Amino acid sequence: MKLEDRTDWAIGLLAKIHVITGWIVPENELMNILVDQFEKKLYESYPTVNPDEVEFAFRTEGTKVKDWGKSMNLSLIDEVMYPYLSKRFELSKLEEQVKTKKSMYVEIKENLSDVTMNSWWEYIEDQVRNKGYKLDFIPIHLYEWKVDKGEINKTKEEKFQYAARAAEYRKNSLAKIADENDSKENREAFEKFCDMVKNGFIQGKEYNIVINLAKKIIVLEMMTAPK
Repeated sequence: MKLEDRTDWAIGLLAKIHVITGWIVPENELMNILVDQFEKKLYESYPTVNPDEVEFAFRTEGTKVKDWGKSMNLSLIDEVMYPYLSKRFELSKLEEQVKTKKSMYVEIKENLSDVTMNSWWEYIEDQVRNKGYKLDFIPIHLYEWKVDKGEINKTKEEKFQYAARAAEYRKNSLAKIADENDSKENREAFEKFCDMVKNGFIQGKEYNIVINLAKKIIVLEMMTAPK
């Protein structure tokens, strides 16, 4: 999804959510900040949920929030989306086959049955093949599941190659962020990462980001491979 498209649906969703919750709509600069933060919240926390689902979640789960307050509070978004995402899994047809499945949340840390994981894999694969889902939308848990099943078994050299591709992807992403929002913070983040790549030593939070991106690249290649 293009940046401008994300902004358009963020504005549309905010208008609908304000009707449901009764939040006061801010004006001028505050509205621009609200749209920006709301867009980032949904993109970062709920990348696999489309605008229609967010709207539906607020219509069905929003009435259960006792006090919305006068102004928008991003923390209350989770109080609506978490229960919705949980029910999306729990009320599926697979629930009858998987009696021991725990509640599903965004981070999905539980060990799920192969039936559920297969369904999740097929769903994401369909989004990748038919709806253009890209690397950032790949759940890392699918990689770990395939490793546990022995279907992913990369050598040390292969892992290094994937990590190099992931580092290049991360560098391009940081460059794009800096171009779209030319702030000192974004420029420094890009320059710092470039220095780490040049020195061959990626550390801190960027190390984990690159490793996870490498895993996602492997999964994406499996999903897009010819059948």
